[in-house]
Amino acid sequence: MTILYISDLDLKGSGYGNIAFALCSHLSNRGYDVQAIGLGYNGEEHHFPFRIAPCPNVGYIVPIVNELKRQAETSTPGTQARVEVEAIVTALDIPLQEAILRQFGPAQDIPYIGIFPLEAGPLCQSWAMSLLQMDKRLVMSEFGTAECEAVGVAATHIPIGVDCDAWKPPTTEERLQLRKGLGISPDSFVVLTVADNQERKNLSRAMDIYAGACKDTKSQYLMVTRPNSPVGWKIQDYAVSLGIFGQIHVASSVRWDP
Repeated sequence: MTILYISDLDLKGSGYGNIAFALCSHLSNRGYDVQAIGLGYNGEEHHFPFRIAPCPNVGYIVPIVNELKRQAETSTPGTQARVEVEAIVTALDIPLQEAILRQFGPAQDIPYIGIFPLEAGPLCQSWAMSLLQMDKRLVMSEFGTAECEAVGVAATHIPIGVDCDAWKPPTTEERLQLRKGLGISPDSFVVLTVADNQERKNLSRAMDIYAGACKDTKSQYLMVTRPNSPVGWKIQDYAVSLGIFGQIHVASSVRWDP
């Protein structure tokens, strides 16, 4: 049996990619045949124990799935089918999940499992109706799970772990050196946010909370993000309006920032 896993699999790195690489590798090591359909993947060589098919955009996903199903149906009699799909697992934001579900239509005969975040409520009815088309809904936070259940959409919280090899907690000595390198005193309270500057990340709300709790205190807000994102907030302008401009320090997190 094959599991189709559809997500962002840019080898340069992304939040969804980190989940995919770990989850698909684990499933493969458990004996599952995993075929990933990778948005952002361009056919580069990789070392993962599962296959990745490049996918330019969501419009190509259903044709790729149908081709895999066709290969199974037209296999030579008496031989093992190349692909017999047991489930489709899709890890993407809800609007992209909606786009894929519309293409599949209501008659999809393969179980569809959606992994997605829901980071602000309430869950609107149009999204709720789309999510109900899934056979299983795995939400990346307890908050999002509760928001789904509040409007009658059954959901399960899927905890997302931290790779402690990639994100090793610093020692006390390393913390002091990091503070010194950033010009932060040992007794200064520090808030750190590492997140893209887009509506789903609620950076403006995080700034509201910081301003309410830490304005004019001995503290600093370090934000690693995409400050000039065309779909995000004008962070420094908002910091001025909140009166925390001198306390917030923004660093760019990406290769390009228009």
